[in-house]
Amino acid sequence: RTREGDKDVRPEKRLEWRDKIANDNNSEVFISFHLDAAGDTRNLKVIYQQGKSNEEISKFLGNKIIDALKSNGGFSKYSLNDVISLGRIENGKLTTHLGVLNGFNTGGPGLLIEFGSIASASNRQYIRDNCYSIGKSIAIAVYQYFHKGEQPRLSIFK
Repeated sequence: RTREGDKDVRPEKRLEWRDKIANDNNSEVFISFHLDAAGDTRNLKVIYQQGKSNEEISKFLGNKIIDALKSNGGFSKYSLNDVISLGRIENGKLTTHLGVLNGFNTGGPGLLIEFGSIASASNRQYIRDNCYSIGKSIAIAVYQYFHKGEQPRLSIFK
């Protein structure tokens, strides 16, 4: 957990400090959760950084997470994207990396998940009403990633 509430807690180092926490603790997985600022949609995007040594395992875990979240329903569209395919433009140039993913370098999968638009009142309500089941689905997908597809037997996953 890197912040409380909707505020930028370390504006002098916008995203790099998140990578530092993960790297300093030799995290085996890095997942950054976001609501998209643009649009009025309930489209789930799982994004990985292309061209890094963890690209294939990031795509693998990303697909597991999408499959788990599809079982909940609720999102209009589900997609796994590399950064370039998003067509993000910064300073007049096509962005080829996201800072929050680019700096993660422990070798494990690194993902950014966008849970639709923050501008959509119905999407914000959906996230509020379903945050437990969304979190549970992601936790199960990560568990299965580490346990070769095995279903969790712990009571917290029931």
